[in-house]
Amino acid sequence: MTKELYIKKLKTYLSKLPKDEMEDIINEVVAHFEEAKLAGRDENLVASALGNPKKLANAILLEYDMDQIADSSYKDKFIVILKIIGIGFKNIIFAPILLTIGSLLLAAFLLVFSFYLTGGLLILTPLFKILTPSLVSTGGIPLMYFPLAGIISLIITRLCHKLLSKGSNASIKYLKKYIRRDLNNLKH
Repeated sequence: MTKELYIKKLKTYLSKLPKDEMEDIINEVVAHFEEAKLAGRDENLVASALGNPKKLANAILLEYDMDQIADSSYKDKFIVILKIIGIGFKNIIFAPILLTIGSLLLAAFLLVFSFYLTGGLLILTPLFKILTPSLVSTGGIPLMYFPLAGIISLIITRLCHKLLSKGSNASIKYLKKYIRRDLNNLKH
């Protein structure tokens, strides 16, 4: 996203703020873009690092609401408190789910790795049998079947790995986006 588009969207989302507050925030974001440009960074990367303009605006608006809560009516205080509870509730509900998804993905990739390791060891079984005949027992199975089983295992594992990678990309992208958003919320 270009600097101009990012600023335009941010202004739209921050329209509820007083004009001087909004201008201060916009000037700060513009300065961020300009500093990055002087450092040779692409404005699309800067916009990506800043995060979604709507989410940034929501965090800014929530912070503004919290700053104004002392001088506001009971209704406004109640709305701000509900927003804070909503953020906390979302994290209480979704964080364990995301942690579970992340753990399952990690377990699946570790399982695939173990199958790669098993296939490689099956291929190397004849070598181990030659080097240490007393330690490796093939149980009467001819040695030539072990490398064949290893190659088949590696081919099947590779196919499973591709399927797992394709299926997990969406989950990983969502986890990264969720974590990045929470980190951005902590920065603001």
